[in-house]
Amino acid sequence: MNNNTDTCLRELYIELLKNSLTFRLYPEQLGILNFLRIPPWIGWALRFFVKQLDKRDLVLARRKTERDVEEGNFWPLYAQTMVGLKRLRNVQECIEDVLENGIEGDFLEAGVWRGGCAIFMKGMLVAWGDTKRKVFVADSFSGFPSHKPSIFSSESGFDKSSYIAVSEEEVRDNFRRYGLLDDRVIFIKGYFEETLIHAPVEKLDILRIDADLYSAYKAALNALYDKLSIGGYCIIDDYVMEGCRAAVDEYRKEKGILAPLRQIDWTGVYWKKE
Repeated sequence: MNNNTDTCLRELYIELLKNSLTFRLYPEQLGILNFLRIPPWIGWALRFFVKQLDKRDLVLARRKTERDVEEGNFWPLYAQTMVGLKRLRNVQECIEDVLENGIEGDFLEAGVWRGGCAIFMKGMLVAWGDTKRKVFVADSFSGFPSHKPSIFSSESGFDKSSYIAVSEEEVRDNFRRYGLLDDRVIFIKGYFEETLIHAPVEKLDILRIDADLYSAYKAALNALYDKLSIGGYCIIDDYVMEGCRAAVDEYRKEKGILAPLRQIDWTGVYWKKE
């Protein structure tokens, strides 16, 4: 095959991967009702109702639109990622840039849920014929830690959301379904404050953090950012949330990071390390 054919096949595979991970291949999109965006008194009542439904193997969901899938602004019932197509395209563009420019390092996602974005990272390496880089998959795989008092109101109730808790084995199974689980996919299990500082990571060129909480973002940045190569990318998923925004802004100020903070969509931001 010539280069044009190789490029076409690579692009087709990448598009298919994005559409599959977001469940866009199928006509009906369902989203779990997001209790974290509902007033507490309503959320409590709905949680009780959902528990009763769960006993009967039922869920409370509503249909979503193509725009919802593009923006990643809902909690999906079936998809392996909730980041949406815009944020997946951002990951694609950042990866293509580091590969084309020979930036050294591995990929790491901190906070993976069902693994979709990390699966996409590994799929990108396969599509580009990279046989050296590793993909680190870091998560507690048990949801959020027990609630601790926080000055950020948006962080209340996170520990009550079992929807976020996805086991390591389920994430491994999702990698297997795409034929992308091998010894270059390395799992780091535990809360970031306890694990990332000891993670077997030498050098990164893609660092993506989807940690939700102020403390988790600070832990991830403190443990990993110094390992990010010049020319690599730091991608932040929850900048719309006050805790995440405070953690990122504080860290950038402490480290004197002047690289422009670029908007991806309604919640995602990123910058290129200079």
